[in-house]
Amino acid sequence: MNELNRNYLAALKGEHRAIERLMGEVKFFIHNKDTFGIARCMHSLKISLVEHLKKENDKMYAELSDKAKEKNMEQMDASLRLFSDMMKGIADKALNFFNSYPDKEAVAKLLPKFEEDFNEVNESLLRRIKHEEQVLYALYERHCC
Repeated sequence: MNELNRNYLAALKGEHRAIERLMGEVKFFIHNKDTFGIARCMHSLKISLVEHLKKENDKMYAELSDKAKEKNMEQMDASLRLFSDMMKGIADKALNFFNSYPDKEAVAKLLPKFEEDFNEVNESLLRRIKHEEQVLYALYERHCC
């Protein structure tokens, strides 16, 4: 793997750690019923997630898809489409969640529901991060570089 792509994957993994950290902070603020802290972290989390997804879509998915077509690897191409479709579903769910709680007033008004919704999104994102790093990033290391 070349240095550029090694740094790219390291940056993506670093972004995963930042997203996980922000989700942990939201949980802490939920526990303390700190709606200002929740709203601040939610804003940062939304921006981080959107930027991260764009970075993955623009480079990793595109390069892996090109490589799968170039090498006529139908199973890898199908796996990529599945990953992409699943991520779109998770991303849509997360963005709907963020839009449902745009500020601390919305969070404060519906804190028990917010906590329930957050836990669901949190679990989905954590599973996805783990799966991406184990499967998708390994494919990228093996085939694109």
